[in-house]
Amino acid sequence: MGIFFLIFDIMILRFFSFYVLSSVFFGSGFALEATYYSDNFEWWRTVNGDIFSQSWHTAAACDILLGQYGYISRGGTGFVATINDRPNCSRYPEVVDLSRVGFQIFAPISAWRIGDISLTPIGTNTDSFQKKNLAKDTFVPLGVEVSTTLSNTYFTWDSILVKWRVLDNKPYALIYLENKKTKKEYSYLVKSDASWYFQYVLTFPNSAGVYYFIIASGNSFSTEIPIEIKLVDPSELSYPVIPVATWSLMRPRVSYVSWLPAIQLGESAWGQLTIQQWSKTYESHGNVLNFDGNKLIIGNAKAKISGYTLSSPSSLDRSRVMTDIYSGNVTLDRTRETIGAENVSIRKQRNLTLFRFRIKDASTKIRENYYITSPNGSIQEYHFPKKYIAQDGFLLPGVLIQASFMTDIVGTYKLETVRQNGYAYYNIPIIHGNVWNIIKPLTETEISTIRSDVTLVTNTTIDRINTLRKSLWKSPLVESSILQKLATAKANNMAQYDYVGHWTPDWLDILGFADSLGIDIRGSVGENVAWGNVSDRALQDGLEESGSHRYNMLDNNWKYVGIGYIVKQGKTYMTQIFWD
Repeated sequence: MGIFFLIFDIMILRFFSFYVLSSVFFGSGFALEATYYSDNFEWWRTVNGDIFSQSWHTAAACDILLGQYGYISRGGTGFVATINDRPNCSRYPEVVDLSRVGFQIFAPISAWRIGDISLTPIGTNTDSFQKKNLAKDTFVPLGVEVSTTLSNTYFTWDSILVKWRVLDNKPYALIYLENKKTKKEYSYLVKSDASWYFQYVLTFPNSAGVYYFIIASGNSFSTEIPIEIKLVDPSELSYPVIPVATWSLMRPRVSYVSWLPAIQLGESAWGQLTIQQWSKTYESHGNVLNFDGNKLIIGNAKAKISGYTLSSPSSLDRSRVMTDIYSGNVTLDRTRETIGAENVSIRKQRNLTLFRFRIKDASTKIRENYYITSPNGSIQEYHFPKKYIAQDGFLLPGVLIQASFMTDIVGTYKLETVRQNGYAYYNIPIIHGNVWNIIKPLTETEISTIRSDVTLVTNTTIDRINTLRKSLWKSPLVESSILQKLATAKANNMAQYDYVGHWTPDWLDILGFADSLGIDIRGSVGENVAWGNVSDRALQDGLEESGSHRYNMLDNNWKYVGIGYIVKQGKTYMTQIFWD
């Protein structure tokens, strides 16, 4: 009771200065105004025994059961709060007292007091869980600095994009969830980029309850940090109709990078995605809309995205009325990575795509041919005009180089130019029409699991090459024992001298290398080479995504293939040799 009267006293002071009643009514007819708690009450206990904090979404209100969620709104903007306290209801039943974080959603603290407040009960918060935003440094003791604003309360099956960096330069980080009641665990191991930054689309479990939530640097953790989040079943809450401003929602940005086959809506928006393809319907919701490559296939589909803005990162602050962001026919396509796009200017004119770029460094040798992968997976080799080619056969540096190609099929095209050493100079997806990505890339386990069974790798790789050829109505390649011998020797040579390339350290190309081994090959020969601290599956993925290497795999002239593969000191080396 002592705490109750202290709250009453501070409200009396505010009422003498600001006594303006609202014309908006709620429930039993009381006009509602909002004020906010004094900072003096930080960490004090409220009427129902909860701890009060200015950073938690809580409120003191009359005529609503303690422990309920309430939707507090003003002019179309609102948020969800736990009702855990009472103002002086006998004298001021029209007042709702907010924490500072809630009051600031509607007005600056300097306003002291605002009217036109509506408060609607929306469901029961059975364990009196207090919604709040997690501090940015929450996981610093575990070596992680989070840049995404996170809440401790979400709906089941929500998807969010989590961004962070590790502070100890470990290449992996772990996201861990454990249901406090059932003890069921969920863990996700994520690999960083070269700058020790991490991004991950986290889809929460479909089981309501309170969870322990951890993000830790490395692949394990030992901590007593009691971070808890709550997942709420949407059926527990009954939302009022809240108008949503259409201008506040931007058209979604579709990601084309390999790790994120998803649509990003941003931290301030929540959305729902529905895709219909053939007889199947797929749905996703969150501030990231996730695609599932196991359910959807490349091709045409109908899609709809609806959404609303949020007042906090928690999806509890949502409306039943959603603004349509997009509705119509789309083409679903493969996720593709961008390399070197900052060097290129691209402009589309109807069904023609123009591109231009300039090679600034004279030591950069770019081949005179480039490759266009079409949405159907076929690939075409083109050549730059002769006026751009220097005497050494490579593109002129310092000159504005321009070219064009047709984009007359809806889907994702891939434009690639190639360096002298076979690496891509740039490799850019170009979108024609409404195209969304759906196919998930390899998992971290598939990328990092290095297989040592050469026969298994050989068969798997040949199967993937032939699957690719079959999709474009090309005849399958036949495994050749002669090519197997040559490819294996070349892979061993790369492993022995720790290099990747078409020329050996003693300057032998693949035909010269074959002669040095006493292998007699007549006719045309093609070669793909790859290496890395990754699995054979990741090497094959990379080769398929590269235009020049894909062109090799799909060449109509080839009839035979051989695969060389070796693992040495954690590195994988692969050679693919084609023969007519």
